[in-house]
Amino acid sequence: MSVAFLMRTSSGLVVAAALALCSGCATPAPAPARAAQAPAAQAPPPNDLLNAVLWMQRSVEYRATTIGAFALARIRLEQALVDPNWTAAPREQTGAYQRLPPAVILDIDESIVDNSGYQAWMTLKDTQFDPKTWNAYVNTVTSLAIPGAVRVRPICRCPRGEGLLHLEPDGGRGTGDS
Repeated sequence: MSVAFLMRTSSGLVVAAALALCSGCATPAPAPARAAQAPAAQAPPPNDLLNAVLWMQRSVEYRATTIGAFALARIRLEQALVDPNWTAAPREQTGAYQRLPPAVILDIDESIVDNSGYQAWMTLKDTQFDPKTWNAYVNTVTSLAIPGAVRVRPICRCPRGEGLLHLEPDGGRGTGDS
C-alpha cells in the first residue's frame, strides 16, 4: 500500500498518523550485558624502518620499480656504448670526454645489493646502525642483488677488458659510509 493511497482515505490518514507517531516513540531494545573486558593492549609505536623493510622485501611495487629502473639503465648504457658523445651528465661532462672509456658509477649497498636483512635485524633488536654490527652483517655474505641489477651487470664491461670496478667511499673498510 502506498503512502499516497493511505492519505486519500480517512482511515488511511489515521493509520499513517499512527505509524508516524509509533516510529518516533520506539525505544531501542537494551543491549545485552557485556562481560568485563580486559584493558586494550597498546599498539606498538610506529616504526618507519620496519615499514620500509617490509615494503622493500615484500611489495611487488618495489620489485617492479627496481626492475624498470635497471631496464632503463641498460638501455642508456647500450646507447652510451654505441655513441661516444652520449653522456648522462651533459652539464657536468666537459672537455674531451668522448675519448674516455664509459663508466658506470653507483653506490653498492641499496643500489645493486639488497642489505635490507641488516635493516630488519636492527628493527628486531631495536637498535641503530653500528659499524661493528654492519661489518658482521657484511661478513655473512647473505645479501642478494636488487631485482633487475644482475641483468645490467654483464654489459658493464670496460671496452679494453678491464672488467668491472666497484669503488666504495670508505675504501672498503666497511665503515658504513659506502
